[in-house]
Amino acid sequence: MAASTTQFGTWQTSLLVYLWRICEEHKGVDTNYDITKRFEQSLATSKQLVSLLEENTNKETNVTFYYLSRKFTDVDEVYGKIRNIKKNSFMSEHSKKVCKTCLRHMINLNQSINHLDNLAQTSFELSDNTHKELLLNLWKTLKPNQTLTFIDDREELTSSDWKEIGFQGLHPKTDFRGMGLLGLLNLHRFVTLHTREARGMLEDASDPTMWYPFAISGINITGILINMIRSHEIVEVFYNLNFEQDEKTHQTTTENIFQGLYNYVFINFHEYYVKNNGTVMKFNILLQEYLRQPSVKHALKTHTNSPYSLL
Repeated sequence: MAASTTQFGTWQTSLLVYLWRICEEHKGVDTNYDITKRFEQSLATSKQLVSLLEENTNKETNVTFYYLSRKFTDVDEVYGKIRNIKKNSFMSEHSKKVCKTCLRHMINLNQSINHLDNLAQTSFELSDNTHKELLLNLWKTLKPNQTLTFIDDREELTSSDWKEIGFQGLHPKTDFRGMGLLGLLNLHRFVTLHTREARGMLEDASDPTMWYPFAISGINITGILINMIRSHEIVEVFYNLNFEQDEKTHQTTTENIFQGLYNYVFINFHEYYVKNNGTVMKFNILLQEYLRQPSVKHALKTHTNSPYSLL
């Protein structure tokens, strides 16, 4: 047992030394995001730093991983905790800068995830006029020449017409339960920014031979992308958003980045679907095939903060 304990202690020490070496040896950390990834991986394998971490499981792959806890919003606080554990390291100005830059990247990413999660957890509410107007404008943009026909009370927005733009039932609110306000915002901004493309896609999606539910598919894409960000498959673009400087700007930029990712996937997957003679039965298979393409993975990882930048 003594030998085992000694070996464990040596292993833990080597991890902390590796963490220190990352900070001591590397330059250009502001844009070399691989350093931040290696830094986070070394944190995740250190039992001594477990109090700084949270556990997450990717729902798609069932793989569990650890990342810096989302409760931390102050770089100096986390840096101080690491220094307290590894007392004689991170003392040079260079290693201190690298360590803090990596932590800042990680906190920026976490705050972006928090904001997107908050939007996804905000329920669609009929009592909220902003929510209602977003939904009605979605219809008007996609169907400018067709008046929405309501069943009974207009205030309830109940209509069988919603199915024509790809919702499941008489009221879209049931379809937004999984992705909440974020799902609605993505659809609304998409059809507003790319009206011509969205109308063409809806026309294709309404064809009996290649039919798929347009609106629900958009909501599903929101869910897929947010899960990719939660599981750190898409991280680099969120690293330099300066959460500490301006929270509101950080949130707006986060939404713009996410919208750009969404627009890119929705438009380009639709083209892939049509090209491969898609049917609703093949929809999920084709979507996963599309997302696995190296060119798509690269595009999502190198995205900028503009909703147009990938198109």
